Amino acid sequence: MGSEQSSSVLQTDNQFYQQYISKKKMTVLNLTTKLQIEAVEVCNLMNFLEQNDYLISDQELGRGGSGIVLSGEKMDRQPIAIKIVKCIKRGQVQGMVKEFNILKSIQSAHVVEAYDLLQYESPNVNILITIMDKCECNLTTYLRSIRYQFEKSQFEQKIYEICTQLIKGLNDIHSANILHLDIKPSNIMMGRDKLWKFIDMGISVRLEEQHFISSFGLTQLYSSPEQFRCYMVNMQKSQIVKQQINKQSDIYSLGLVFLEMTGVNMDKNIIMQTKQNKPASEGFQGIQMNSQFNKFNNNVILQMVQFNQENRPNTEYIDRCLQSLYQEIQKNEQSQNNSSTNQNLKSHLISRQSTLPISNQQNVMIARQSSLKTGFFQSQEKQQQQFFNTLNYQQDPSTQVSSNNVNNQSYSPPNTNYGTSHILKTQNIQSNLQKNSYQCQQYFNKTTQGNNSHSQISSKVFDQTSDFYKINRENSTQNNNEHKKRFSVLAEFQQY
Repeated sequence: MGSEQSSSVLQTDNQFYQQYISKKKMTVLNLTTKLQIEAVEVCNLMNFLEQNDYLISDQELGRGGSGIVLSGEKMDRQPIAIKIVKCIKRGQVQGMVKEFNILKSIQSAHVVEAYDLLQYESPNVNILITIMDKCECNLTTYLRSIRYQFEKSQFEQKIYEICTQLIKGLNDIHSANILHLDIKPSNIMMGRDKLWKFIDMGISVRLEEQHFISSFGLTQLYSSPEQFRCYMVNMQKSQIVKQQINKQSDIYSLGLVFLEMTGVNMDKNIIMQTKQNKPASEGFQGIQMNSQFNKFNNNVILQMVQFNQENRPNTEYIDRCLQSLYQEIQKNEQSQNNSSTNQNLKSHLISRQSTLPISNQQNVMIARQSSLKTGFFQSQEKQQQQFFNTLNYQQDPSTQVSSNNVNNQSYSPPNTNYGTSHILKTQNIQSNLQKNSYQCQQYFNKTTQGNNSHSQISSKVFDQTSDFYKINRENSTQNNNEHKKRFSVLAEFQQY
């Protein structure tokens, strides 16, 4: 039994190992094509990274003129980005070392974090490897995905949020006396913490005291006018010419990024022509600005892309403007929500009134009246039944038949509204009738009594009955007939 279990475990391990080997072979083949080195060098490079607790994959995150960025992870499964640069010239090694030191010197949540710098050397290749934090997507891809996902106000609010993070990141870079000099949407990434970060500090420089630097690399579309002039002069002449490039150069580049974020079509010809020749009026003539961002365009963007450096604002001013624009958007959205809520409530009340023709107070009054009326009829019926019971006393057969005839007749309660005093008076008369009827019974049992007592008792019955008849004369004709029948029955007692 134990041997069978051990053999199954060995088979599972062998399958896992074969899958790992096959997957690794595929990774080696893909990296051989992407890095353009031999498969043996790729295997040695992968083993070198594993010895330093890093695992590399063939997933490509980005590519530039100096190298390629691949996805990877640490041994603790933390995602990382691995930038690989094949160094052919000595200056490339110095540039990679300078970029790594710049990234390590900037302490900001809006600048990508660099973990390690490694160098792999062999007789055939010299490779520098930068280990950095892995990001999710660049700004261009993100804007393309949300452009039609949100409403206008929500999209504008998102733009202001991103711009605020970027201006804070640029302020952190400038606070470390560093110029980025290559700000563009592809060099702005969203981190795994959902914060926007600057990456690729390959041509970044430390700010010298003289504020004069020489520049050889740049992105023409997003470069500042002074950067572009410096680049063109150095390309045309054999000697190096230094131009005054300062923090305001990054402000210009970021202003172009802000302009593109508003959805404006970036016409390269117009922008490049504006950089070479100072326009008669500041701004970009021929570029249609987005009217949805009028305040943002006038107060921020057009100020950032001024041709002269001294006319461009600093990061503190831009941050204040963005904060005010963001707060204004929030207030407008809140007021719109409140107005829509009030309108919905009003329409709901109107629809509720249309579906309820009778108010709640009227419903309560109707129910109360019906309950009182029903209770009154029940009490009246009970009182009338008590009245008939008073007539069913022991008497001779002829009288008994007449009373039964009355009881067998159908009775319906009167459909009139009696007052409280009327009911109390009727009850008093009925109680008197009961007393007098008892006296009548005593009279029939005593035949020895004279005619005087008979006449006295009969007169009392007649008087009480006539009073009862007078009270009920105010009722309907049907009720009068009923009471007349009762009176005729009582009148027979008098004749008897």
